[in-house]
Amino acid sequence: MIVESSDAQLNPIVVLLRSFFSRQQKGCATVVGSSKYEIRPVQCRDLREVAELLCHLTGDDASRNHHYLTWKYLENPFVERPLGIVAVAGPVIAGFRGYLATPWHIPDSGYQTLVITPGDTCVHPEHRRRGLSVEMGRLAMRELHPDHRIFLNMTANSSSVPGYLRMGFAPLHDKSRLILISLSRLARDLPRGRGSPLENFEFGEFGDILVSPDPLPEELGRVAMDPASAEARLTPLSDDRFFRWYFRAPGARHVFYYAREHGRVTGYVVLRVAAPGRPASIIDYSRRSFDAIAHILRFLARSRPFGLIWIYSFTPDPELRRLLHALGFRGNGPIERMRRRMNRVWPLLVRPIKEQPEAEDWYVEGLDIRAISSWQIPEIRSDTI
Repeated sequence: MIVESSDAQLNPIVVLLRSFFSRQQKGCATVVGSSKYEIRPVQCRDLREVAELLCHLTGDDASRNHHYLTWKYLENPFVERPLGIVAVAGPVIAGFRGYLATPWHIPDSGYQTLVITPGDTCVHPEHRRRGLSVEMGRLAMRELHPDHRIFLNMTANSSSVPGYLRMGFAPLHDKSRLILISLSRLARDLPRGRGSPLENFEFGEFGDILVSPDPLPEELGRVAMDPASAEARLTPLSDDRFFRWYFRAPGARHVFYYAREHGRVTGYVVLRVAAPGRPASIIDYSRRSFDAIAHILRFLARSRPFGLIWIYSFTPDPELRRLLHALGFRGNGPIERMRRRMNRVWPLLVRPIKEQPEAEDWYVEGLDIRAISSWQIPEIRSDTI
């Protein structure tokens, strides 16, 4: 089932959680006000120690973590300094919260802004349950205001949602997906376990479709900045500069489907892929005409390179949603039902960047940021790389 949502339609579980934690907030105690912890903005020289800290979140490879942090917080072309907060205990960094900034705009209005996505939150096991994560979030609110206006959290989960609700985030929409399942491909891929995420793909030209492991930043930017339709919604501003930076993300693997006409790209679909047997996700798409995107999606549905391919269900416009259903994408299949039974469906969250937001702070150019109808959100803007 595709959920048609407005700002009034909230996950009832999240509403109950929000109510519960708002009642409990007065009883929360923290020691960060004592001399034990210093909460301050992250500095470039902190990143190597933060990379060590993140081993408690991502595994043992501090070198890989440092490469990732450098790409995300130092090489991001849209910020002048890394955006993040650390909690310091004596000489040791005990906690870190990072913030990803990417450009958004409202088409044909001239309005542009950097939307801030929280992520990469880790507290050392010896310093947990002391309120550090929330206190780092509160300092981030003060540090980022007034230069930035909006937090958009696309990766909250069962462990982080309560803290974000305590900080005043509002549920925006369930992270529901439409999923295309190929049982034959699943049966072939699952026994293989680990493998190259690209081994299922045939690259090359297939008529007027090009399948490639390589981004074409100029072509991607040209199509994304001049789509077939542009509604008055908060929309990613995806130019060639964004694509050049984003697709250098360490460890990420993507496959690009380009529709071409007379040698020029008229539409594209980008898949993020993992090992065979793991889901692939459509993280971005744009087109100069609907026929271009429809042509790619039909080709993708026929070739079925992965057993599971999903796309956010709240992103496509009605015409594209009808096409996805016609191609076999479903929102109420066994995978999604299992995910819901396991309580693994958590909402996107949004909040003005202001410690005590007033009513008008929830509006941007007349758009209520709590309404999903005010947004066009592809997964490429998630903190998940």
